[in-house]
Amino acid sequence: MAFEPTQALQFSLGTEKGKVLSFDMRYPVPLYTLTHHYKCPIKSIKYHAKSRKLLTVDKKIIKIWDQQTGDLYTNIEPKAHVNDVETCADTGLIFAPLETEKIGIYFIPAMGNAPKWCAFLENLTEELEESNTTNLYDDFKFVTATDLEKLQASHLIGTPMLKGYMHGYFMELKAYQKLLASSDPFAYERFKKEQVEKKLSKQRERIQVTKKKSAVDTEVRVNQRFVDDLIAQSTSAKRGKKTDVEALITDERFKNMFEDEEFKRDEKLVAQKREVSQQNRLCRCQLPGGRRADNSTAVPS
Repeated sequence: MAFEPTQALQFSLGTEKGKVLSFDMRYPVPLYTLTHHYKCPIKSIKYHAKSRKLLTVDKKIIKIWDQQTGDLYTNIEPKAHVNDVETCADTGLIFAPLETEKIGIYFIPAMGNAPKWCAFLENLTEELEESNTTNLYDDFKFVTATDLEKLQASHLIGTPMLKGYMHGYFMELKAYQKLLASSDPFAYERFKKEQVEKKLSKQRERIQVTKKKSAVDTEVRVNQRFVDDLIAQSTSAKRGKKTDVEALITDERFKNMFEDEEFKRDEKLVAQKREVSQQNRLCRCQLPGGRRADNSTAVPS
């Protein structure tokens, strides 16, 4: 609850449901009702005498209203929860204690000048006003005489469609886009093709990079044939049964097997062992009548 500083008969009252009622004691009905859409309890109400503004606060937002009409003037919505609000006398400086280590400080030049002890705020606002000036020709396109020839619009020179400026003319952006579409109707198609080609070239570069990364260096000093056999087995094997050849070669436990000559395998001996193992498999094959290939009788299980 807060009383109007210049008129003691007027006051404003905040409710738990985010509404502010402004009363005149001479009337039983509120002058106007202000609503906070977050519907949080009103924490603080302050009057700003110089600008005739009313500040109302809940935990999420600070609203500034026109005191006479009750129209919304502006909002301040900090990132942290708001506990209160204070104005610096009749200046446009506002302090808001937040649920953070630092106090929220806001300056609204329309509500008043900056205090004397921080007059540099006026210079900051002037610089911002200068930098935020809007360009009068935002909706216009600057074209030269050669551009008009390309657009086949040289006949527009001297008409209200073109405004002379420096070495060219200003044309409305919509008119320029229509002329561009009519003079070169396939420009958009070319643009689409260029974009598609750029995306495809990027994908090709990524594929090449991944191939280079996935390439395995399988050249070793000793037992190269054994490594080649492992690679062939891993490529032909099913999922889950592949051998990581690169990890096997770089493993410290088997490092000497691929670098030291003493661990070189005798390929002839390996071939002979394979032949013997194949013959043994053939000999174990059963013949009709329960006999084996070596004329021995199989024992029934």
